[in-house]
Amino acid sequence: TSEPGVMVVTIDQCMYGQTTSDGKGGRAPAKKPTTFATNSANIAAALTLRCSGTHEHVILMGGRAQAAAIYPPELCRAICRGLRKQKSADETAPRDVLQVFEDEPSPDVVAS
Repeated sequence: TSEPGVMVVTIDQCMYGQTTSDGKGGRAPAKKPTTFATNSANIAAALTLRCSGTHEHVILMGGRAQAAAIYPPELCRAICRGLRKQKSADETAPRDVLQVFEDEPSPDVVAS
């Protein structure tokens, strides 16, 4: 994206534990590339895993996509780890840096 301060990262959910039915009564990895846009450098840094190519994927067709609509727990944990690091970084940032953001009006707010 061309928005200042916005980072775009793409991950493959198979590396975070995404699976779906393999059609034989078991489960198998589903690649499911997913792109996130964030203004948090720490969340972006936590979301880096792309498929290693060391396993076969199940194609998300024939009713298999529904189960993959839910983020796997490890992906949720990665996002939370990034959020926790970002919160810590924000809390230790110099107060004058944070004040700039608090003083700026939201673009959705129109002054009367």
